Amino acid sequence: IQGDRAEGIRIYRELLEKYPREKYAWSFVGRLHRFEGEYREAIACQEKALGLDPAFDFALNEIAYTYLRMQNYEKAIEHFRRYIALHPGDANPYDSMGEAYFAMGDLDEAARMYEKAFTTTSMVGTAVILSYLRGIHGDLPGAIAWIERDMQTGGQPGQIAVDHCWRAAYRTGLGQFDGALEDARTVFAIADSA
Repeated sequence: IQGDRAEGIRIYRELLEKYPREKYAWSFVGRLHRFEGEYREAIACQEKALGLDPAFDFALNEIAYTYLRMQNYEKAIEHFRRYIALHPGDANPYDSMGEAYFAMGDLDEAARMYEKAFTTTSMVGTAVILSYLRGIHGDLPGAIAWIERDMQTGGQPGQIAVDHCWRAAYRTGLGQFDGALEDARTVFAIADSA
């Protein structure tokens, strides 16, 4: 509540002294250690949570992100794959794996994972990343198509405004200035209504 991570860690440790089998507490304290850059401690906490429940999706995601922050891509991918294997119908592990491949610079594999995430569950924001990946490859019509798919997910007004900003940029790149201006006006209308 106060934004004091050290105090958060202390409170979770106190809770874990009383309830050492509380897997969520292990994961949350691990997350706080990761945010503090204390990666070994973060991994130890996530491993405790996984020892209590080997299929615990939150801990699998957290430990993979810790390895990703450490740039230990092999271990990050290993844990994301395990997460996918245990929860193949969940979009989040594919989205997370896409982020890992993106960080590694493997943009084609990142796009494949993000597409899998989007087709599993139309997650708001995933299509924006896919549009960006199309855009940096110079496929502006493909980028627009993904932005328009994101617009159809029914996101919050702020996300819809972001979608219009991206589409305006892509339309500008295609020389579609009237359409870009229309998108810009929509952004202002959304901002005014908020």
